[in-house]
Amino acid sequence: MKIKAPTYDQYVELTHFLIVRILIFNKRRIAEVDELKVSDFTSRIQGDNLDTTTEVFQCLGISEQALLKRMQLIEVRGKSTRGLRKVFLLLSEDMVEGIQHLLTTRAHAGIPPTNICIQQNY
Repeated sequence: MKIKAPTYDQYVELTHFLIVRILIFNKRRIAEVDELKVSDFTSRIQGDNLDTTTEVFQCLGISEQALLKRMQLIEVRGKSTRGLRKVFLLLSEDMVEGIQHLLTTRAHAGIPPTNICIQQNY
């Protein structure tokens, strides 16, 4: 269900649902998904456009490589305190649509355009 002009509370609730969905699907730490940045999302890798000889593709497991053909890939900062470790998140089409919807409706919810994260920082 898409809300065309969500209130702030509706936006936060929709964001939480989407974050949990991505978290469970990818089996990642909460911080890796919770701190997802808009720039991470906009620079995502389309699975069908990825060259199989790239270092990114070679770092993925066999099951992740198969899933990537139908999904999209985001690189986010991992647990490393220096931010050097990158981890991957796979996004299905409905997750991508959900994030795009949040990004297009964030102004209606009162989220400032200077906020670099998908989720509202408290």
